Amino acid sequence: MVVSGIHWTFAFYIFLIGIGMGLFASPNSAAIMNSVAARYRGVASGMRATFMNAGQMLSMGVFFTIVISVLTTRLPGALYRGLVAVHLPTSIAVKFLHLPPISALFSALLGYNPMKILLGVKGLALLPPASRAVVVGHTFFPMLIAKPFMHALSVVFLFAMVMSLVAAIASLLRGRHFVYEDQGQTAPLGQDQREMTLIALAAIWKARGGARSDGSLEERKRLIRALTLLEMIASHPGSSPRKSS
Repeated sequence: MVVSGIHWTFAFYIFLIGIGMGLFASPNSAAIMNSVAARYRGVASGMRATFMNAGQMLSMGVFFTIVISVLTTRLPGALYRGLVAVHLPTSIAVKFLHLPPISALFSALLGYNPMKILLGVKGLALLPPASRAVVVGHTFFPMLIAKPFMHALSVVFLFAMVMSLVAAIASLLRGRHFVYEDQGQTAPLGQDQREMTLIALAAIWKARGGARSDGSLEERKRLIRALTLLEMIASHPGSSPRKSS
């Protein structure tokens, strides 16, 4: 992408970035949510959002560090060559070789031309009138730092591409689709379990006389056995107690 790119080209690139973020973020977010129990999904969602926001803030710091590091090596030379090209004396232009790139970067972001302040009245007086008008104009400073800044962005985007590839490989290695099944959830009863439950309930109803104070000892024993069978069915929903009974 060139510095003076067409707007629809920039919009197309942004559209591609949006598609890539959607294709990557949605499946991985679903994988995170599916890997925890339902009662912990609120906590998992909060942790996912926290790490995502922290990663975005950290990436901004890393990216700006890379931009400033690249500008430190390229911007002073570009400023020196640009000022010499408009007939500024070399003795004054050489001072820009030690200019901190942060000031130039934030001036560009704010749309401000700092050349009038950097050169001062004495420096501007050494320039021909035509060159003086160019230096303090609206296009000289942006075009002067355009190539170093675009090179710094290229390095940042290359670094982002490498990190995206690492993230894609990590996402590919996470395995097949997985949905957490809570062991505490009661499984649906099978045909055998339904039959055993009906048998236990029928036995309880038949031995209901054992619950009365005047019930016989045999009825009480049958009631206890029926209640024990029902308890076994309730405590082992995944297996049938037919053989053990």
